[in-house]
Amino acid sequence: MIDEKTRLRRRYLAVRQAWSESRRAEASAVICARLVACVADLCRTGRLPVPPGAGAAVALYQAVRGEVDVSGAAVKLAEAGWRVAYPVTDGPRMAFYHAARPDAWRTGGFGIREPDPATGAERVDPARLAAVVVPGVAFTAGGHRLGYGGGYYDRWFAEEGSAEGEVPVRIGVCFSCQLASWLPVDAHDQRVDVVITEEGVIPCWSGR
Repeated sequence: MIDEKTRLRRRYLAVRQAWSESRRAEASAVICARLVACVADLCRTGRLPVPPGAGAAVALYQAVRGEVDVSGAAVKLAEAGWRVAYPVTDGPRMAFYHAARPDAWRTGGFGIREPDPATGAERVDPARLAAVVVPGVAFTAGGHRLGYGGGYYDRWFAEEGSAEGEVPVRIGVCFSCQLASWLPVDAHDQRVDVVITEEGVIPCWSGR
């Protein structure tokens, strides 16, 4: 299983990198618009565990290595009343933080920009997270995800994001070239509820 995942990671990363920077930027802009509209629709239909305001948050991520750039959604989500959170890694664990000030950021252990708790970034209570936007190497239309192998999102969803009561909606984002017909799945792998590409929004509710 590990060998097959490694092979598929190499394949889909190569496919993603084969897209030009301008093509990825154009597709990212479309995905951002779809993402903002999706969050609004999920809120309107009561799918989100918490409404905007009163510290409720949507978690994004800082794009690296040709990932979908979701930064364009941050301003629109904030205008809609959401706090925008980002992942912060600490050893094998991950938590989500909101950085209200532009100086409350640091470069994390993987060379990724992340909120800095030491300079004022605030940890977001998992109970106040309405949705978590998840990057990945590949996704299926059924919500299965192939990550980078670190297991950060899988662990967070299994431990923090699956507590009793309402849990955040999991939104996977990727380019259409990263959609797979099948992916190998281990017992600890966590599914997403929605996959968004530049071509559309794919609901894949897992019945959690």
